[in-house]
Amino acid sequence: MISNLPILIQHLNIQGENLVRIHLYVFLGGVIGTSLRLFLTLWLDQSIFPTGTFFVNLCGSFALGFLFAYAKQKRNVPDEIKVGLGTGLIGSFTTFSAFTAQLVNLQLPLAFLYASTSICLGLLCAYVGGRLAYTRT
Repeated sequence: MISNLPILIQHLNIQGENLVRIHLYVFLGGVIGTSLRLFLTLWLDQSIFPTGTFFVNLCGSFALGFLFAYAKQKRNVPDEIKVGLGTGLIGSFTTFSAFTAQLVNLQLPLAFLYASTSICLGLLCAYVGGRLAYTRT
């Protein structure tokens, strides 16, 4: 998600002082997101199944679905908040690289279960988060 930041900044037409502020929000969100991911992964990964990454990615899918729907409804959400939370916090909280690394280290039946449930439940969580945001606004 961070690789899309220059495109997003260009799309939002952000310049000068606002550009510095956007980077600061993304940085701070990234620090918080990676710290939360590390804590939850260490706390939850107690078995052969990568429970921590699974939980983190589902929570992140829900949060991103909620954020996008909420920001779409409430058109006055500042760009710094949208990018700071979306790209910074949630983007660094979730982790596709850990998901794929853990996937290759699992035996085939468990790897298939992990991949399919992560994708299906991730989509469901994003949908539920989005629906919840629409009902709250």
